[in-house]
Amino acid sequence: MRIAKRNHVLALIAICAVTYFLGLATHGLTNWQEGQRALVAREMQQRGEWIVPTINGEPYLAKPPMIYWCQLVSARTRGLLGGAEEVTVFDLRLTVALAGLAGVIATYFVGRRLLTAGARPSSEQNRTASRAAFWAAAMLATGFLYVRSSRIGEIDILTVPFVVLAIGAVFTAWRSHMDRGRTHYVAVAAAAVLACAAVLAKGPPALVCIACGAYGGIMAWSIFAREAGSGAYTRAMACLRAFGRTHPIAVLGLPLLAMWAWLRSVKSRVGADAVASAIDQQASENLRLFVLESPQKNLEAMSYGVGLGSIAAVIAIVWLVRDRPKLWPGAWMILTWVAVSFAAFSLMGKGVGRYLTPMWPGLALLGGMWIASLESRAWVRPSVTRALTAAVALLAIGQGLWYGYARETWFGDRSPRAFVAELTSPQHLVDTSRLAALDLWDPRLDYYIGAHVQPYEDAGPGVGVAGVNSAPIAQLLEQLRREGGSYTLLIRATPHPTVGVGNPIDRLRSIGFVVEQIEIESAFTVDNRKTPIIAVRVRAPHDD
Repeated sequence: MRIAKRNHVLALIAICAVTYFLGLATHGLTNWQEGQRALVAREMQQRGEWIVPTINGEPYLAKPPMIYWCQLVSARTRGLLGGAEEVTVFDLRLTVALAGLAGVIATYFVGRRLLTAGARPSSEQNRTASRAAFWAAAMLATGFLYVRSSRIGEIDILTVPFVVLAIGAVFTAWRSHMDRGRTHYVAVAAAAVLACAAVLAKGPPALVCIACGAYGGIMAWSIFAREAGSGAYTRAMACLRAFGRTHPIAVLGLPLLAMWAWLRSVKSRVGADAVASAIDQQASENLRLFVLESPQKNLEAMSYGVGLGSIAAVIAIVWLVRDRPKLWPGAWMILTWVAVSFAAFSLMGKGVGRYLTPMWPGLALLGGMWIASLESRAWVRPSVTRALTAAVALLAIGQGLWYGYARETWFGDRSPRAFVAELTSPQHLVDTSRLAALDLWDPRLDYYIGAHVQPYEDAGPGVGVAGVNSAPIAQLLEQLRREGGSYTLLIRATPHPTVGVGNPIDRLRSIGFVVEQIEIESAFTVDNRKTPIIAVRVRAPHDD
């Protein structure tokens, strides 16, 4: 059994190594969120700041600091090993790749326990659960949206290992109550610490999956399982006794206290108004009640987000409805992890697929429940093993090559890296201190240019990001009239998609600028690759 466990872990590490770690930094910063995480971490390093994330010296409190801490630690480690210590794209991508790997390994070990039917399973049941947990973890490792989160430097993947292990710790405490009538204080403390880490990675929304999976499972078992007894009172008391041994108030309350402690430390440095403003902004942007499109969008994400795991989960639901097998305690946790989390994210969210990232392990394990039913049939097992091995290998190799190399070849224009390198080359004589943007601010530009690109407004919407203050374009014209010289302005080649008012170059000329386009061969596009960005040199008319 130990040899099988070791082989499973080595195989999962190999799958993740191919899928997540090939060509970590071959492709530039891909989207706005990734640029923001890299930019903030670099500024924190430059300022020697570990508590307050900032942009342009102003607090940026939209997200907790863990992803920035990880990048700083990665950069410092490289420095100790003799490399450059400056935070780079490599540190951001390494952070999410390691989080993805940790989530897969955590899913395997927690899945082994959750997929085991009964408190004292037979050796064959243990072997079946171990194989099913392995395939659940392998399907998770190659799931399309899980891989994306492990390759692009966004924040959601950091919650996965902590959420999975916290649910596993609560399950351990619950089993201790059911088997011996005791409180497993070590497991409860571990669950609370892991939940604290999840909150410092993503904020209070990270607690949703822990609450739904761990305590939703306990409640569902108490209500529906025959073992809980008969009668509403008996079932209610079974639930309360289980809660009393697994301490949901501590597990879910201490993380909120940790978040409060971090915000209190921030408030002592930057003031209460900045903290209150950030909380209000995040609540208004992310807490959207009863958005009609949200369930549909979330279902679409679930239909392919875990790849093979999504397919297996759909079959598992059919199997559960048709055969109605007796469900063991771990199965109830897996079901509520998926079903109740989906309901919560759909009722309170805006239908963004990556927000479901901490739910993907539960969906993969739901598929693992069906695989466990197949694995129990010896005559089916070889065919299942061969098919899953081939599919996982193809998905791992294909996605590893795509994110590591092919994406830069075919979709290099998603990143401004090449565009900025060419723009700032000596031949174009661009003074980066006199470089600005019109109806545009993108943290990736600031990151690669190495300086703040001041945004100006004309017809487009404002920026709305802490630390980034846009100004009217007429203000730049007045400055050029006073000071002379020219500015390099980054603009859309076509009108802003939400406004659509006139050609940007024509509008600049109508305002009073003299405009000369700078020819840049490298491409950079925004608005989901719909709009090219171009560079123009502008000056006031009196310089003619």
